[in-house]
Amino acid sequence: MSYRKGANFERRVKQYFERKGFYVVRSAGSHGTFDLLAVRQFTVLGIQCKIDGKLSTKEKKKMLEAYKKYGIVPILAYRDGKKLKLRYLTDQG
Repeated sequence: MSYRKGANFERRVKQYFERKGFYVVRSAGSHGTFDLLAVRQFTVLGIQCKIDGKLSTKEKKKMLEAYKKYGIVPILAYRDGKKLKLRYLTDQG
């Protein structure tokens, strides 16, 4: 996947959460745990954007560690055809 496609998808996900009333920060090209952090009142979401929905074991582990340590809710955003899909990550799946 090209950088441009990935960046466009991240912006699409960012806009989705902004429309839901979240303040969203994008960390473009950082290769950090999350592509986006979305905050609304007492909720902090950590969002990893993957067009194909494939998350490595290492990425998932880092996201779950952030949840346990900081309470950041880990979410995988991906595409199913043209539809945006969200999956809340847990230890089970």
